[in-house]
Amino acid sequence: MIDFKNIIKQSKASSEIIGYTIILGIVISVSSIAYVNSYNLANEAKESVKYRSVGECFKEIQKIVEYSAYKKNPKKSVRVMVESGSITVKEGGEIEIEVKDISNNILYSDKYNLGVLEYGSDKYKIAVENGGVWQSIRGGVISASEPKTFLTYESVLNEDVIFTTVTRIIGEGSISGGSVDIETRYGSSSSKIYENGRLTYKITSEYATAWELYLEELGNKYSLGPPMYTVSRNDNTVEVRIEFDKLILTEYVLNIDVDTII
Repeated sequence: MIDFKNIIKQSKASSEIIGYTIILGIVISVSSIAYVNSYNLANEAKESVKYRSVGECFKEIQKIVEYSAYKKNPKKSVRVMVESGSITVKEGGEIEIEVKDISNNILYSDKYNLGVLEYGSDKYKIAVENGGVWQSIRGGVISASEPKTFLTYESVLNEDVIFTTVTRIIGEGSISGGSVDIETRYGSSSSKIYENGRLTYKITSEYATAWELYLEELGNKYSLGPPMYTVSRNDNTVEVRIEFDKLILTEYVLNIDVDTII
């Protein structure tokens, strides 16, 4: 005879064991997920602090670039600690400059490499390029600190006067980790003045989307728009066209070296 009571008891015991096992498995899984999430959040917070720290550091570097160039100071330096990644000075984006008169005659034309001082790691880049600080985080590009004197506009005696500067970096070298000395040296500068014409800049850079936004915001700041002021972008090249009554164009050249401090 089949003992149904015994079978029921055994089934009940097995069900309880299975139930406890499933519950324990869920608890362990939830705990593991919580641990992984906490670990990821901690890492993200750590990375965020590091990015902010590097960003503040590059704003200080931007200041010494400005000091060396615009005040024509022979030499300026700053020391930084690099825990991971590397700091590099190298050729960067290109700039093409063209100035035409109202009859469309070319008064000035030039094209050269802007140079860049850049910190890079696996997920993050930040650079000083043409007087501004630009950063790339997980593929998104933004301005960390805008150029202070790249383009300014004033109305003087009923004339639209455009003041613009281009800051070119020359140098090469890369340091990975440790204490790094960054030295900037004034190289040269030249200014040109034009009247009644149009200025066109074409900037080719991996930070082009940030350059585009910056130039659009400049137009809004000075209430400039078409046809006097236009901004467009094609992939990594940003173009800005500006009509002027008077243009003062200044180009600076800086030499930058990076060295390990022993």
